[in-house]
Amino acid sequence: MVHIVDFVDTDESATSPRCIGSAHRQFLGKKALRQKAALTALMVFALELVTVSTASPVNSVEAGLACLCVLGRLHVSDAGRIKFIDQEPLHDQGVLVGGFLEAAAVSTKIAKSKEKKTTFLPIVVPMFGFSGFNWWQAFVDARRSLGMTELVSATEGQFCAILAEGVPLLPRRMQDGTWSAQPAKADEVTAMLLRLLASVGCEAAALKEVASHSMKATLLSMAAKYGVDLRTRQLLGYHVVKGEESALNYGRDNLGAPVHELEKLLGTQ
Repeated sequence: MVHIVDFVDTDESATSPRCIGSAHRQFLGKKALRQKAALTALMVFALELVTVSTASPVNSVEAGLACLCVLGRLHVSDAGRIKFIDQEPLHDQGVLVGGFLEAAAVSTKIAKSKEKKTTFLPIVVPMFGFSGFNWWQAFVDARRSLGMTELVSATEGQFCAILAEGVPLLPRRMQDGTWSAQPAKADEVTAMLLRLLASVGCEAAALKEVASHSMKATLLSMAAKYGVDLRTRQLLGYHVVKGEESALNYGRDNLGAPVHELEKLLGTQ
């Protein structure tokens, strides 16, 4: 049996005290939102070691993507939209001691307007994290060993890659062991992250509140505890207040000072 209720004025009915009260009561029964826990410095250190290890190229690639998201303050979906990567290495007497990846991503998760969704967002990522090892080069080498599309240099002697459509940094792994042309999804990366952290000795209790979003939150959480001001943290997280969109749109040079603060943070952990 179907009952049809005919309202004379839907707007007035929707804003009636009874409807408002009912909606408010439903809202109060909503499950409280709990943020996922940030990773610890030791967890990130371990992920970097897994990346540079040659024991398992698959683990190296998966851990390398985790390092990219953590050190780049990125959502998994943002990392999957990266289209251009360059690097600025820092040498000391011919030895690579640091440097940054400079990447560009389109249609990031935080973009709301159509204009922002079609604008490249500059991303700056330290090539060296907590361990002192070059996790990025290990990630590139592991991808190559697995037969993934090469991140080749556009200029001899320099690293510069343009990722075409269907060339994600971390493709989805199919059941038969082959790699899809689609990027890994957040839930798949969550499972991957938990497996990697468990494999290096992290207890189940410590991983209970860990998910893919934990990676973006990690350095931003550390920065807050370190005393980095809100404005700097907003820029590091690629968030800008309304009316200041040009601060990131941005020009990578505007990330210079915030990334310098990030360097100091990495050196204290």
